[in-house]
Amino acid sequence: RSLLEAKVPAVKRRTSCVYADLRELISEMELRKAA
Repeated sequence: RSLLEAKVPAVKRRTSCVYADLRELISEMELRKAA
């Protein structure tokens, strides 16, 4: 249980980083479409 609780924050951090990368990629693609 304690191990899982310790892992959760790292997983959340990783997913948030991935989401940020995805958002940057999408915004880049949108800019290229508009250009």
